Amino acid sequence: MTSVHELIFQPADFPDLDAFRRGYAALYAKSLRDGIPIHVAGELTAVQQKTTKWLEADMRRGERSLRREVRTTTRGCSLKRHFLGCMRELVGMAEKQAARDPERFVYNRLWKQAKKGRDGTKGDYKQAQKARCQRLLEGYGMFTSARRFRNGAWRIGWDVAEHDKVNEVADGLCRLKLTRYVISPRKRGEQLDDYLARSVSAEDISEDISEDISKVSEGISNRSNQLVGKDMEGMKDRTQGAIPVSPVIPVVTQYQNQHQQQEHPAAPDSKFLASPEINPNITPEPEELSENFKPDAVNKRYAKQNGLNLEEELIAFSELHWSIGNKRRNWQAVLQRYLKAAAPFRGRIPLPDWIPVKEWGAYLEMRERIGRGATQYAQRLVVESLAKLREHGHEIAAILNRCTANNWTDVKRAASGMTTGSCTENVRAQVRTFDALEEFRTQK
Repeated sequence: MTSVHELIFQPADFPDLDAFRRGYAALYAKSLRDGIPIHVAGELTAVQQKTTKWLEADMRRGERSLRREVRTTTRGCSLKRHFLGCMRELVGMAEKQAARDPERFVYNRLWKQAKKGRDGTKGDYKQAQKARCQRLLEGYGMFTSARRFRNGAWRIGWDVAEHDKVNEVADGLCRLKLTRYVISPRKRGEQLDDYLARSVSAEDISEDISEDISKVSEGISNRSNQLVGKDMEGMKDRTQGAIPVSPVIPVVTQYQNQHQQQEHPAAPDSKFLASPEINPNITPEPEELSENFKPDAVNKRYAKQNGLNLEEELIAFSELHWSIGNKRRNWQAVLQRYLKAAAPFRGRIPLPDWIPVKEWGAYLEMRERIGRGATQYAQRLVVESLAKLREHGHEIAAILNRCTANNWTDVKRAASGMTTGSCTENVRAQVRTFDALEEFRTQK
């Protein structure tokens, strides 16, 4: 007897293996979404059994990247700690971006910063893998598909879940509130735009648009009334009855009447969202470098890692941009680019004559690329190690090139297994050894 709450699968309805695979994949996906078990009516062949096991393992492959329980720490817990691999990278990036939005909305579609390895040196994740992880995170409830008005346009993205709402802490463990393994409500290969267009009705979209426009119009009207009141007070102070005062008509009423007459209102024009009081997500206007400008924690850490004198660099940076009169939106990002360009020249120590400059520069650039830049003190230690290797007959250029080619920071590791001296000297030493052995044998 089959239960009413079961999905019936009839293998006899599928004539070939390809149709069987598509039919079982669709039914198993529905089972994972709705939490209803599958009942197979009939016997399966050996090939069909192998196919069903492969399909189930393929659809549940994201379960290996899920950590339902993690130990709590004194620094607190985050959603990122509950995932591994590509999903961990996506969740970590989404949490940082969602913290800057009042509704925790993100619309990153490429996720270019998601890389393999702890330091990102093992390459990028494939776009298909990132898309599959997005669907799995939608199924877990970490990402919720949404459509929001941001930066003067409608954006398609996700609302990121808050850690405290989807987790519970007990007995020193942080547990995710997931009762079963689920997958995304999106169909396989379905784009996010198409899914929202299919799942959200046109009436809901028009209601959201009307609500957003009403909020914007209300804010604009309040702002315009304040400006009109200030203008009228100033005119009363300047005019004492003899000069006729022309009435001030706010332009905003035309904008309001225009949208009230529309049956299906569109998105508000970006010029009416220029005030931070109305739209907090607008891009700030470029401004000159302030005299009280101070580097943030990221730039301080970068300067410390690369042996830069941040005070001297900041003085040179300020004088450069004040003399030109540049205006930028994010001066911290401009300073970081300036420090990256200055690091290869400012943070290096004077070299002895026996160290090749070209190979040494390539070695330091390699360390910078893998995120393990050498401070001036670290450079002195490397020079001391190279001096000891030089005394044993090693070629310094070959050691540095081997370190650069293999992304090694330890020069002693590169020197292990390398022959000392030139090839001709090594051959001559082997010949002398062979001659000595032959002479010893003949004497016996």
